[in-house]
Amino acid sequence: MFFSKSKQAVVAWLPVHAGEWYQFLLTCILLFLISTTYNVLRPLKVTIMISAPHSGAEIIPFLKVWGILPGALFFSFLYAQLSKYMSREGVFYTIVGIFICFFTLFFSVLFPFRNELEFTSVDTLCETWVPAAKWLLAMVRHWHLSLFYICSELWGSVVLSMLFWGFINEISTTDQAKRFYGLFLLGGNTGAIAAGLFGNSFSTQDFDSALPFGATGWEQSVYFIVGIAIICQVAVLVLFRLLSTRPAIRQMAKEDKEPSKKIAPFTLRKAFVTLYRSPHLRYITCIVICYNFVFNLIDVMFTDQLHIHFGNDSGALNAFMSRVTIANGLIATFIALFVSGNLLRRFGWRSTALTTPIVVTISCIGFFGILLFRDSIITQGLVFFFACPVTLLAVYLGGIQLCLTRGLKYTLFDATKEMAFIPLSPKEQRQGKAVIDGVASRFGKSGGSFFYQFLLLFLPSIAATLPYVGILILVIIILWVYAVLGLTRSLQSKLREKGEQAVI
Repeated sequence: MFFSKSKQAVVAWLPVHAGEWYQFLLTCILLFLISTTYNVLRPLKVTIMISAPHSGAEIIPFLKVWGILPGALFFSFLYAQLSKYMSREGVFYTIVGIFICFFTLFFSVLFPFRNELEFTSVDTLCETWVPAAKWLLAMVRHWHLSLFYICSELWGSVVLSMLFWGFINEISTTDQAKRFYGLFLLGGNTGAIAAGLFGNSFSTQDFDSALPFGATGWEQSVYFIVGIAIICQVAVLVLFRLLSTRPAIRQMAKEDKEPSKKIAPFTLRKAFVTLYRSPHLRYITCIVICYNFVFNLIDVMFTDQLHIHFGNDSGALNAFMSRVTIANGLIATFIALFVSGNLLRRFGWRSTALTTPIVVTISCIGFFGILLFRDSIITQGLVFFFACPVTLLAVYLGGIQLCLTRGLKYTLFDATKEMAFIPLSPKEQRQGKAVIDGVASRFGKSGGSFFYQFLLLFLPSIAATLPYVGILILVIIILWVYAVLGLTRSLQSKLREKGEQAVI
């Protein structure tokens, strides 16, 4: 019965006409390529950064505050400025083109000459500055690797969240979203699985003297992985071009240019004003910030455990993280196929949106419990049962926790968040997404990073911050649940105004 209803849900959404099939497949492949790029770079950026000389997991919070946050502000400003002078297609081509240029530069110049490009002179400053500042100086020393980390991270928030989902929201209705948003994410989840397979395969390869690049097997792996990312990014431009030429989408773009329907250009300042004046957008902002705040706190702690267990074995570290990516994609695919649609139809938007913070809370208890109570009877019993050290047990529990958190993010969380935008006007959608997906999500991650930086002023390592991080996660999740309940009331009000009877 359960699988039969899931099949009916798929059939209810599937396109009827040949042209609709073509458009549907193009969109799925586009999301697949965007997701593959993001997920193939995600393990690599962490591995390259924490295994660099005089570096470690402690450098990640500094990168997210002093690197990724300014980068997110820059791209949000760029998106707002380009929107005033270019069509939606032009904005997409320009921003994706910037990423292609950087990764090509990294592939051909920055990585091959990374040792020569290091600012080794900052090492002398580490001896005179406060201890925590050495991580900021390490970020400066490896400026080229830091740029790679920043651009790899921003690909997800800028291209996936801001550009792709902004485009999808403009061509979807609330009813369509409830029927296919969960299933539509299958393309992204499949991309995560493919990226994990690529990463795991290349990370474990031996040195091949026949190849004209790389002095070790790991260096050759980096070239292969970055090369795959560049190919996928070029294919993204091609697919988006094909999709944009579809008659229905062309007609929609033509209607948007009519005086009665044209959306006035906006600046980033106006976008912030719109967000401030809209309680609905403020609730969405709070939810996005809370998720990213909690995820960043968990992710940094998990990265630290990885570094403790694997040390500087870059190949093994990247291979393990790639396997986590595969598991994440499989879990997200299962949720998208058999959980998200059923939850939305049977229990409504509110229950579906509350699922993510509830599951995150439960999974955090296991991961943080093992780390906080290493000498407890339960922990030692698990160590004896699985015949592995505590560090490896923590790595596996952290991997499970991360898979669940990301799997829910790419299905239930993203689907409910994107649905919350649909009752808004096109102007509010574009301005809200420019701020929320481009800036607010980064403020959430930066908030967690600021907290880590503050603690590192007084504590020697990430592991020492564990009890304080656990308490903060609990507080943020309570705020998250409050925002979901507030957004539920706002959605009900806006749908009533539009005459829709969707179950919330």
